[in-house]
Amino acid sequence: MISFIVGRGMGHLGRCISISNRLRKKRKKVRVFAFRQTHKYLRKNLSRKIKIKPYQEGRISGCKKAHVVIHDWRPEITKLKKMHAFNKRTKLVSLYHSDFFVRRVDDRKMRKFKRQILKVAGKTHVFLHMNLLPPKKAPRGLKCVYIPVPLITRKLTKSRAKVKKKLGLKRNESFILVQMGSGLGDGRYNSIRKWYKAVNRLSKKYRFVVAGQFKNERFSFNKRVIQAPLFPNGKDLVQAAQLVITKPGMGILSDCISTRTPILMLPPDTSERKQKVQMLKKIMKSDLGYVKKPKQLERKIKQALKRRSIFQNKFKRIRTDGAVIASRIISKLEKMSPRSVRKNKNQLCRLSPFCKSLRKR
Repeated sequence: MISFIVGRGMGHLGRCISISNRLRKKRKKVRVFAFRQTHKYLRKNLSRKIKIKPYQEGRISGCKKAHVVIHDWRPEITKLKKMHAFNKRTKLVSLYHSDFFVRRVDDRKMRKFKRQILKVAGKTHVFLHMNLLPPKKAPRGLKCVYIPVPLITRKLTKSRAKVKKKLGLKRNESFILVQMGSGLGDGRYNSIRKWYKAVNRLSKKYRFVVAGQFKNERFSFNKRVIQAPLFPNGKDLVQAAQLVITKPGMGILSDCISTRTPILMLPPDTSERKQKVQMLKKIMKSDLGYVKKPKQLERKIKQALKRRSIFQNKFKRIRTDGAVIASRIISKLEKMSPRSVRKNKNQLCRLSPFCKSLRKR
């Protein structure tokens, strides 16, 4: 049996859905442990044969029979391990995406954040690390098996025409998607209202669609702004949009990359989100995809729409087949004993094309 412990964020949920469904296609028995507010959403997206179980921060039951437990990203996994929530034969897998190499330019918060990633990952057996491009080096001193993988994204489920029909738009009507995440928990973006006001001011010039959340912000939009329901697959909305304006997040960045949709990221409010802005700037080699202040929004929209081809050319170079690779690694890992994981490191690494750059060192 394989268990997946997942957070509340849309990016985390999307990766869980993609990997879990692929494992189920391999006839693996899969259980997903998730916060109750997300169960309805997961039920619409997961295979019927995948059971969904309730999860509370730091509390879990029913994981002792699991051969593999994946978490994305639950720092309390170390606490659960100490509480003997898993059996001795369970292999733990960390799944994460941010850069964790400490650099001179990093402030205290960023350094602490990066060290925490490595500390948590080091307590598990395997660290599946999502990368935009093949990494040149592995982290030093990491006690688990490190395997870099490409971006993990979902499959599209609706055409552009069907998405626009659901939104009440004509086939030839363009729209700009405004996305503020799931709206749940401590990760709720703290500048939602400020940017909604900026969207309202520009609503006569542009057709905006505001993506639905698990917990929507109470805000009075102008009549031309479309408030979309919570789509079962947010990637469908992204593909249909001509541009995405969003709080920084790995899930939305991955969706934009895989659909080659231009993106404007808003200012980060956490160290983790600051990294997503840095990742986008690294891809673009400029701040074309970043807007710092509401008064800059109109200018940045015009700029992004005019230079759409630049986003497309940059994004098409990035691999997005990480779900396929991750499911193969997890399937292989299921048959191993915890003690043999390190011995079979090369066997596991061969399943990811991103390990080749590490072997050359």
